[in-house]
Amino acid sequence: MKKQLFKRMSALLTTIAVVLTMMCAFNLTVYAADQAQVIYNGTTTTYWSHQTAWAKAVECGGTFKLLGDWKPSSKDFGTEAVGDEEDYFKSGAIYLPKKKSVTIDLNGHNISRNLFYGYNEEVRNGEVIYLDVDASLTITDTSSAGNAQR
Repeated sequence: MKKQLFKRMSALLTTIAVVLTMMCAFNLTVYAADQAQVIYNGTTTTYWSHQTAWAKAVECGGTFKLLGDWKPSSKDFGTEAVGDEEDYFKSGAIYLPKKKSVTIDLNGHNISRNLFYGYNEEVRNGEVIYLDVDASLTITDTSSAGNAQR
């Protein structure tokens, strides 16, 4: 019984090792729609939520790179933030505090609050990004398609 269990576990571990090796060899990366990366001092870190990645990019002054469109379901970027992340969202908008500097790389994706009353009637005073005094924001699109909307 133990010998059979050992063989099965060995086969499973071997399979996992082969799959991981293939992923590395082919540089296979799978991204969820709400993931984003922060690039700072030559290091790229992937975060599982746009909110967390935005908070980290603001803290370090790095580049916030979208890996999918950022469209909150509640039309309010700040409602999903927790803990210290709340400091980076204001009145429902993405917030860049005083004297902070960030670059947003749209990477072929879009940021939108989806603020419409009805048939294409946009909500007034519905900022997407709120910049405080002396904040610096650069928006780029490094995707090969360059199809992000600004």
